[in-house]
Amino acid sequence: MNNLMTILKLLPAIIEAIKAIELAVPEGTSGKIKLQAIIDIATQVDSTVSNIIPQLISTISVVVGMFNAIGVFKKKAESV
Repeated sequence: MNNLMTILKLLPAIIEAIKAIELAVPEGTSGKIKLQAIIDIATQVDSTVSNIIPQLISTISVVVGMFNAIGVFKKKAESV
C-alpha cells in the first residue's frame, strides 16, 4: 500500500515529466530512451525512487499508453 500511495502522490509529477521529455527530444526518439531519461532524473533527484522503479516504469507505461490512445501523443506517420 505504501508504494501505491507514493505513486499516486508522484502521479502529477510523472505526467509532467513525460510531457516534458516528449517535448524536449526529437521526434522519433525511442520510448526506451525517454523512459530511461525519466528514471535517471528521478533517481538523481531522490535516491529512494530506486525502491519503486518497477512500479514507476509500469505507471509511465500506462500513462504513455493512455496518451497514445487518446491522441495526446501523435505517432509519426509511416512512409509508404
